[in-house]
Amino acid sequence: MFIQISDNLKQLSTFFPENLYIVGGYVRNKLMGIDESDVDITSSVDIEEVSKRLKESQFSVKIKSLKFGSLLISKDGEEYEYTVFRKDIYEDDGRHAPTRVERTDSIVVDSNRRDFAINAIYYNINKDEIVDIHHGMVDLFQRIIRCDKPDEVLKYDGERILRMVRIAGELDFRIDKQTIVCAEKYASNIKSISGNRKKLEIEKILHCDKRYNLNKGSLKRALGLLNKLNVWQYFGLKEKKVKYQMVYKVENRMLGLLIDIVDTEQPACL
Repeated sequence: MFIQISDNLKQLSTFFPENLYIVGGYVRNKLMGIDESDVDITSSVDIEEVSKRLKESQFSVKIKSLKFGSLLISKDGEEYEYTVFRKDIYEDDGRHAPTRVERTDSIVVDSNRRDFAINAIYYNINKDEIVDIHHGMVDLFQRIIRCDKPDEVLKYDGERILRMVRIAGELDFRIDKQTIVCAEKYASNIKSISGNRKKLEIEKILHCDKRYNLNKGSLKRALGLLNKLNVWQYFGLKEKKVKYQMVYKVENRMLGLLIDIVDTEQPACL
């Protein structure tokens, strides 16, 4: 096998003569020698047909979203999120979720909705081959995060900017110049993300160095990116850059960040 997958996934692929693909973090991490990751799978088959094919099988199927064409498929404690090939349609307000989707039979069209080239590498389970439309394997080798078309990727989704920072910290990758310039251009989209989503991404960024057991240097670079992108103003701060100190020193990093924010802002209520 080109990458290691479970017997259950191999068995699942037999229900997809059209070809079943793994895509996203699982493929990326396997190519880097990292085992831990969720499994996202995709094909050109709509979810109603998938449910029909698996009805009498040993796989359990649960609809996750009719709107986005996604299922949760599980067997023997393994769970995979299945989505049909699609094109995402966004409004011009930076929200994370597309307002509607269009189903497609084209893996190329589906790949264009992915965020970064390293997350758009497909593994064809049926044929045991990599499908790398946007040259993500080159980026893995160069340890770089890049959008193939950053204006299209970042224009409508502010959460992808925070995710970009998190992944850069988790993998200790640098960000392509054109991608970072575009992220600065559309950073204001972050204000359209819900408070819960912003909090969740910040918590993940604060622990990015622990995801794959890196040193604290990757955390410093990730937090530095938040300052470089001037994102804090979209969290309600007056200051564009936070002076990080306690976040590196205390065990509770969220508490440390809050102390650093207070020290930076110097609110009148003190």
